[in-house]
Amino acid sequence: MNNSSPKTDLYLITGFLGSGKTTLLKRLLRDFSEINVGVIVNEFGKIGIDGKLVERKNMDLIEINNGSIFCSCLENTFIKGLIDLLDYNLDKIFVETSGLSDPTNLDKIIEVTKNLIDKEFNYKGSICIVNANNFLKLINTSQAVERQILFSDLIIVNKNDLVDEHKIKEVKNKIEKLNQFAKIISTSYCDFDLDTIDNKIALDNGLIKENKPKETINKKSNRPFTYSFQFKGTISKDGLVKFFKDISDNIFRAKGFVHTIEGWFYVDLIGEEVNYNKVKSKRDNSELVMLSTEQTDITDWVQMKWEYYK
Repeated sequence: MNNSSPKTDLYLITGFLGSGKTTLLKRLLRDFSEINVGVIVNEFGKIGIDGKLVERKNMDLIEINNGSIFCSCLENTFIKGLIDLLDYNLDKIFVETSGLSDPTNLDKIIEVTKNLIDKEFNYKGSICIVNANNFLKLINTSQAVERQILFSDLIIVNKNDLVDEHKIKEVKNKIEKLNQFAKIISTSYCDFDLDTIDNKIALDNGLIKENKPKETINKKSNRPFTYSFQFKGTISKDGLVKFFKDISDNIFRAKGFVHTIEGWFYVDLIGEEVNYNKVKSKRDNSELVMLSTEQTDITDWVQMKWEYYK
């Protein structure tokens, strides 16, 4: 084992769709701007969206799309990407998982990685972002959300600005029943003291030892139906709102970059909630990734809706 260089700190960032993982990652990269970091961004869609949002200097980025890094279909790709980043002797590596990921086999992946390289790295733990506004509903309907909570060392109850104190207390009580070991903090826009990451997350805090490894629920057979679209031309912001409202019953998540008459926007649809942020872009066409509940191909249907509202 080569101990000549400092160990790289490795962090996992989990959280259901729209919880704020990319917001946290952008903040971490901004606050750690003076050091060399590596980022692995995992998305279910074929088009990488989040990776485009976090690019900066002194950063090495790997995007792994079209599935979960914990599924056998992409597990080896994840291990290879991790090994590639570790070869750069980075100070920190952040792994942003897809919103539907189940990380309960991460310890196996770490063990395999350590056996394949001659460099040591320090797994600091798993940070899970929770959307306080919809967590109590999701925890009863999504097995992935429960697995993310069970495997976490630090849990950030985010979007506190959208709920009252009673709701926040309910969310925290539910989390504590599922995971008595994790540190829980409350935030809006993932704004919190960064010392929490290094001081409160520890591999030997007992969590992973107590929760013995399980097989991940991320399988090829239960992957969501994902669609990647490129749309030509511009659309008004009002037309975009109507477009999302019309397709929302068949799409439970959509995100990407859209060229509107008012300029380029990063858009994020979660259920009926749509968020817009103005961005600079040099793209030729709008790009959207969508996760659907429909088993039939919705490509032509979505394209037709876009042309109607454009």
